[in-house]
Amino acid sequence: MNLEIDSLDALFDVDVTDFFELPPEDEIMDRKDSAKVFLETIQAMYIPIRPDELTYIGTQLPVYNLKTLLFGNENWLDMDLLNQEVIGPHVQGMRVISDVSSALSASNQDSFSNFHALALDHADFIQSIIDRGVLKRRQFLEQLRNQPGFHGKSTSIFFTGKNKNENGSAQVLEYAKKRLRTLGVYDGESFSHTTE
Repeated sequence: MNLEIDSLDALFDVDVTDFFELPPEDEIMDRKDSAKVFLETIQAMYIPIRPDELTYIGTQLPVYNLKTLLFGNENWLDMDLLNQEVIGPHVQGMRVISDVSSALSASNQDSFSNFHALALDHADFIQSIIDRGVLKRRQFLEQLRNQPGFHGKSTSIFFTGKNKNENGSAQVLEYAKKRLRTLGVYDGESFSHTTE
């Protein structure tokens, strides 16, 4: 017989009880008991998802009995899915980190409408720099880099980074009662509340 053995485990019958004795169990738990455990020691959990994953991830959350503050990215903003009975009641109070305000996130599912609203805010931002009397390219770039921040109707702009050319601000939204509301803006260093 031409026989190949790639594991010695198959040659010997070894049981772990031969080496040590297991302690007696006081209470036998089964799979149903794990559903009774509430995970309350975690203060917050960030769950970023990719586009189209809300259907799968959102329906799994009730299984884990999470009693913690959930944070998510913009891909949680599919309001039709988020408001379903299998997802919405289990993510009440969830915070979503977004580039845009809650009014824009909740009302416009069309990405072109979102881009249009962002373009209007960005144009207002540029106009606010030009209104200061900036006429030359270098002056404009200097004013752009030293801008203390801009809060438009739909978004906020606060430049950070080595060259002060990255938007470091993010809107913090809260999902509750099938609605989104803007809690405030995080600029990379501090959080400022907004009134909406």
